[in-house]
Amino acid sequence: MDVKYYEIDPDGDVLLLLRTAKQEDESSEDREFANDEPKAETPNERMETEKRETECSGDAKSADEKTKAESPTESVESSDIDIRMRLSSKHLILASRYFQKMLGGDWKEGCILRDGQQLEVTEEGWKSGPFLILMNIIHGRTKKVPRTVTIDVLTEIASLVDYYECLEVVEIMAEIWTSKITIPHLTLKDIAQWLWLSYAFRWARKFKTWTKCAILTIEGPLYTQGLPIPDRILSKQLIKSRGLEVRKTSRANGDNRRDTGAERGID
Repeated sequence: MDVKYYEIDPDGDVLLLLRTAKQEDESSEDREFANDEPKAETPNERMETEKRETECSGDAKSADEKTKAESPTESVESSDIDIRMRLSSKHLILASRYFQKMLGGDWKEGCILRDGQQLEVTEEGWKSGPFLILMNIIHGRTKKVPRTVTIDVLTEIASLVDYYECLEVVEIMAEIWTSKITIPHLTLKDIAQWLWLSYAFRWARKFKTWTKCAILTIEGPLYTQGLPIPDRILSKQLIKSRGLEVRKTSRANGDNRRDTGAERGID
């Protein structure tokens, strides 16, 4: 497999290795909305990445189960990696609570950065196009950010925003994107996606609107299309209103989320 290399920040101190979702077949949609061209990684850069084995001194704590990043001491097979990105820890820490905890605290990753060394982390399970869009937004590369996206791409971005806890830097673009999305024929998938978008971006009024739409439209169970909408939130809105059953399909990311929805204005 050819590994694509994106230099989001040429002076960045973080090399992020992305193992994309296994079911992902790089579609024209992903290529279009990534809106960026990969750079060829030089042999020296590849050798530096493969040979970098650094240990942090002291009682540094490693990331918990939620952080899927790997220590630089762990070898990564090139055949498992789809994308490499050169990123800035400062931008990541400012934009994302997830990366703030990982890179700015007492975990091993943060200790490596404070020692002035380059850090290598691995993330997995995401589609490459939406992930690249998010990284460009976080790093202020606005010219690389598309002004329109499909609802499927936006749904994936919403999942990224929810997982990495970086709503503030994305919410303006999310409003721009949603204003340009049309729904020719409403489907059950559309309802589930808009419920998730409203929840992830904390649009309380839209969430109530789409909840009402679900109540009036769906006669059978509401399938959430694998989107990590907390059961307790939908249960309050749907079961209380009409006894509508909620059924979910499994998804690796977000299953362990503890979220009552109160802080989003959704209750």
